[in-house]
Amino acid sequence: MVELKVVEVPEKVFDKILNLYPTRVKVMDDIWNCFNGTPEDKKLIYTNSREWIVCQEYILNYVSQLLYNKECIVGCSDWKQVRVRKVIDLDYIQPTYNGSYCYDKIMKIITKSYTEEEVKEIFNTHSINKDKYLKQYHYYYCADLGKIYTFENCVKYDINGAHAKAVIDLFPKAEKELLELYNKKNEYKAKGDFSNANKIKALFNYFVGMLCRKGYRGTYNYIVNSITRKLFDTLEEVNGLLLYANTDSLVISNPTKKLPHSIELGEFKLEAEGNMYIYTDNNYWVMEYTNSNNEKEHKGSCKLAIRDKIDLANNKVVHYTVKRTLIGVDKQNNPHFKEDIINIKEEILNERKNTSK
Repeated sequence: MVELKVVEVPEKVFDKILNLYPTRVKVMDDIWNCFNGTPEDKKLIYTNSREWIVCQEYILNYVSQLLYNKECIVGCSDWKQVRVRKVIDLDYIQPTYNGSYCYDKIMKIITKSYTEEEVKEIFNTHSINKDKYLKQYHYYYCADLGKIYTFENCVKYDINGAHAKAVIDLFPKAEKELLELYNKKNEYKAKGDFSNANKIKALFNYFVGMLCRKGYRGTYNYIVNSITRKLFDTLEEVNGLLLYANTDSLVISNPTKKLPHSIELGEFKLEAEGNMYIYTDNNYWVMEYTNSNNEKEHKGSCKLAIRDKIDLANNKVVHYTVKRTLIGVDKQNNPHFKEDIINIKEEILNERKNTSK
């Protein structure tokens, strides 16, 4: 069976789908078995653990018309299903590749330089045992509730194409074509075409993720371990106060050593530097900084709907109440809820905490 098309949507689109059809939602703990579709055509299959919905194309088009006054799928079918994935920072509906397509696309490049037997041999050289200390690393600074923390002399680094670098290292004879594909992403990004840039990024990311489903858990663990080890080694090298880390990126305050900015694949690039601000409210954690393009950015768990209202540099925060709506129950009869934000209130705080002095 062919995997369903993947469509990435903003949070407001995702929530609108669930709000419009509450009686048709079926909650599942694991949605993987539905990635090729489901015979329950009139049901919305939803999981809140991975933020996926399996639904019909016409539902997505209807919501797109309500919110954007246009269709997002041309020539849509009433009952053809798609996989809808919520992406917090997205502000438009974006059809993208699915895992099988990405895996096949990268494999077509690799098998021009390697036989199928050679590919299997490379994949099977890695143990399925994973290092529990080198799993994907996620961290954020725990600030006191209700206070804005100011951190001076901060740097934010991301690894250039961490997954692309890992794939090229595994298959060096295919480096030329794989690198050409990755460099197209940078060309699109330079032109401001972030949609196509993200699609190429997805090719490598999904390829690595699909290794588990293809039976190569050992290679997947090897790649994750390699990226995490590089992250840990870099943390030790720069030796400052860690504010944030997420898989292949980190934010450090007052580093004793700064890394040289690099555009090389697999090396760290400088994404932001200067003052950074952290705030923890009852319902969210957020970090604010100005990126290398002189644009204000927010990272954290705050809802997309309130991010534009937050301005920590100028003491402005947002409070809200969470409304929980029962979506359904799973096979174990555990209830699952969808959360909406209501009673949004803005406030200017007089007190803040400067941790750099």
